[in-house]
Amino acid sequence: MPIYEFECQKCHHVFEALVRGADAASPRCDRCGGRKLRKLVSVFGFGSGGNDSSAPSSSGSGCASCTATSCKTCR
Repeated sequence: MPIYEFECQKCHHVFEALVRGADAASPRCDRCGGRKLRKLVSVFGFGSGGNDSSAPSSSGSGCASCTATSCKTCR
C-alpha cells in the first residue's frame, strides 16, 4: 500500500495519505476535510547497498554535498 503526498486545493495544506487501492475512497484533507486534492511528486528513500555512488550515504557527512535548497533529511 503506497503512501502518497497530496496538496489540498482548498486550504493548500500538504499531507501524506495511505492509499489502499483503486477502489478505495479518495483521501480527505486532514486539516479542512476537502476532497479536491493534487497528488504531488514525492522523494523516495534509497537503500544503502550496491555500488550506486549517486545514492546518499550514511557516513555522517550531513548535507555537505546536497544541492537542494530544502531537504527533510537535513533538518
